[in-house]
Amino acid sequence: MEKLVEIISKFGFSGDYIDATIIQNGHINDTYKLTFSCSNGQIRIYILQKINTNIFKDPLALMQNINVVSNYLQSKLKIKERTLQIVKTKNDELFLRLNTDDCWRAFDYIEKTISYQKVTTSDQMYKAGKAIANFHSLLSEFPTEELHTTIENFHNTGFIYEQFVNDFQLDKNGKSIEVSNESSFFDERKKYFGLYQSLKDKGQLPIRVCHNDTKFNNILFDNNSKEPIAIIDLDTVMPGCILNDFGDAIRTGANSAVEDESDLDKIQFNILFFESFSKGYLEIAQDFISKNELTWLAYSPYIITLEQGIRFLHDHINGDVYFKTSRNNHNLDRARNQIKLAMEMEGSLDNMKDIVNNQIKSNSTF
Repeated sequence: MEKLVEIISKFGFSGDYIDATIIQNGHINDTYKLTFSCSNGQIRIYILQKINTNIFKDPLALMQNINVVSNYLQSKLKIKERTLQIVKTKNDELFLRLNTDDCWRAFDYIEKTISYQKVTTSDQMYKAGKAIANFHSLLSEFPTEELHTTIENFHNTGFIYEQFVNDFQLDKNGKSIEVSNESSFFDERKKYFGLYQSLKDKGQLPIRVCHNDTKFNNILFDNNSKEPIAIIDLDTVMPGCILNDFGDAIRTGANSAVEDESDLDKIQFNILFFESFSKGYLEIAQDFISKNELTWLAYSPYIITLEQGIRFLHDHINGDVYFKTSRNNHNLDRARNQIKLAMEMEGSLDNMKDIVNNQIKSNSTF
């Protein structure tokens, strides 16, 4: 705690430091909620994070991306809409670097909001669809060349699968035999894994500014109105494919259980939530989405669920070096969770395509 207080003293926070509490949500960074007391009697709250430099090897590029995108969004947001605002160090730096592996950053806390670990209503999904589409729309004219690629091949599912296969064969931790069934599941579906990359290489999918990690709990809703007002966790904002953003929001939002759930009987794919999200998204996305993106939109939740399952399984056999874990076989449970969800989606793919097509037909703009 003494070190934490010293770190806090390096940032340009307003007021007198009171306390810090650990926020457990999140797979990657260590996060603290800080409370300060101001001279006018107000309480100010901030977020402090230790950047995981094993994942984000260039923290300067990471913070530069967040800074330029946040500033750009700030100039376009409507009243009550919010975005991340960086709290700089007292030396006017975007983050604090104590050494190569000890880097910290801070943000204003977005107050009077709520996030959902699990979706409970179709209305939440509809509003989330509009929020993600609005994010894409606001950034549609932002030049992608101004952003760094903070994680290479982040959503290159073919590359991700090849890396898994290599480490599965090396089996340095002796875990491969226990996941042979899970590995076979992904091998039987590998035709989907290089799909987006192939389309991008052919120029058939536009490269856009994307969030790249649109888990449902990264959308903040107003406490009172329950309207979405911010999309947070901009660590992976970089050039990409909006299919991944669309799909990832549904992967987490339309799962009847959280992705840590180990009881596979609780995992179902909610097709009504898919329909609600698609409706909200396409109401706004109609102004910018391409025909090729529309063609593959219904497949995107399925493909990214496969991708995330591979990533969890890969981390399990590698010794849990990427995603945080809190129990034995945590990443294996997550991988099996995603496999069950993908199997649920497989039975709904035709219905999902019909839903998207019907939404397209109902809007004469397409």
